[in-house]
Amino acid sequence: MDLQKIRILVAIDFGTTHSSFVYVHIENPETIVMNSTWPGREGVSKIPTALKYNETYTQVINWGDLALDEELDDTVDDLNKRSCPIELFKLHLSNLREDQKPWLPPQLNYKKAIVDYLTQMRILIKSTLERMWPTISFPQQVGLILTIPAEWPPHNTTVMRECAYKASLLTTLNSTHLEFTTEPDAIALYCLNVKGHNLHYGDSFLVADCGDDTEFLHFLERKERCRAIFLVGEFSESPYLLSRVREAFKDRVSIIAVPALPITAVVRGAIIYGLNVKPTHDLSDEASSVHRIYGMSALR
Repeated sequence: MDLQKIRILVAIDFGTTHSSFVYVHIENPETIVMNSTWPGREGVSKIPTALKYNETYTQVINWGDLALDEELDDTVDDLNKRSCPIELFKLHLSNLREDQKPWLPPQLNYKKAIVDYLTQMRILIKSTLERMWPTISFPQQVGLILTIPAEWPPHNTTVMRECAYKASLLTTLNSTHLEFTTEPDAIALYCLNVKGHNLHYGDSFLVADCGDDTEFLHFLERKERCRAIFLVGEFSESPYLLSRVREAFKDRVSIIAVPALPITAVVRGAIIYGLNVKPTHDLSDEASSVHRIYGMSALR
């Protein structure tokens, strides 16, 4: 990504259950803006990764919270003609067995669902940026960072690039305006940028992502000693959870903390990554460059 050709950076956390985005003007990198205005919802940083289609699953009717609205549609008399909300379709990119993957109607494949969701995100992102900066040329002057799970096989970045292009987030399929970063890398970058914890070069730390329905421990680098533990994710602000972690590790870890805005650590870390990424025009190593072993060492 060549920041000389970009005015705005946008990071999208396309999550299994919830999604979000942040943006920043490269001339004012300290002012990262978290989007909190969504169709049918105000004041929240994330919305459900959900789609509502018409009865033939050919056209998106609603997305996000509105897709899960349980109010009956009076315009549809036959309940059998109502489509079901489509959720968890990101899991079709995982290594789950086919019989373990979420249901999709025969008329809809997972790539189409991803494109449709990213299209709705693109419409909102475009209107949001143009409201802030009316002269912005979208997507020509916009750089995009997408977060991906660390455990994804490398070819999934190709799938996501194709989906982003079909959703008109990119001008060309091979656009250098798209970068990928893994969720653990993004979280680690965010924690490293939180002031007040006094991490130094070479310090080891652990990140516990306490998500809404999953929990992972990510190691950037295995060390005998760990100087810090950071809790992020939906449940990280639980006083009970923090007290139990502190009780369990107080004799071994000097810093056990919840960084500011822990629920949005992934997407905020992704925008930090975008602000610091080196220019690249070679996409041949893109798939391999994002599949590494993550664990923890302070890099500054």
